[in-house]
Amino acid sequence: MIIIASFPAVIWFYKFRKMMIRRQIAILKKAEEAFKPRDKRYTVHGYLVGFTGKYWVNRGNIIKAWIYYVTPPYHVFFYLPVIQALKKKERLDVTLELRELKYSGEAHIAVPGDGYVRRTLGIDLGKKKPKPVETRVNIGSKTLLAYYTNNETLDSVVKIYKELSSFQDVRRVSIDSSRRGLHISIIPRVEGLEEFLDKLIGIAESLR
Repeated sequence: MIIIASFPAVIWFYKFRKMMIRRQIAILKKAEEAFKPRDKRYTVHGYLVGFTGKYWVNRGNIIKAWIYYVTPPYHVFFYLPVIQALKKKERLDVTLELRELKYSGEAHIAVPGDGYVRRTLGIDLGKKKPKPVETRVNIGSKTLLAYYTNNETLDSVVKIYKELSSFQDVRRVSIDSSRRGLHISIIPRVEGLEEFLDKLIGIAESLR
């Protein structure tokens, strides 16, 4: 009986394994086509769980780019109730190290109630001094959390959020002048990802 009961799980595993591999390859290819790295390095995170890609771009205003992709283990049939209960979702984070950044201080906006971005943002904020001001910003019908040390930089991340949201489900936008960094976190769709990355590269150029 146990063997018979396991058949659906086995079928599910192979079906979703193939789908997840194809999806990761599609995301990886679109990232490489967009950034055209001169050198690259990948780190795999567990079996089918995700990867980190580090790209040495050194072109235009972008010195380096990091992409971090992680997905819940959809291929594990018996883990599906946990994924549903915890509302686990795919994530794609893109971080750019810029040659020049015309803004000072830092600013971050994030979707409230999103545990993933709250955790990652908490790590990045750490115990920084001066501590960024916490507030909320209204963008269309959405109210987002905001942390900032400079009003002009906050205005910039709000503008970036608006520009990128038409391409993907953007969950966080951050600018940190101390690292000359631009960070975006999304729940990715393969459709529209190429346009999203092209737009992001254009935004990086405008931050000189």
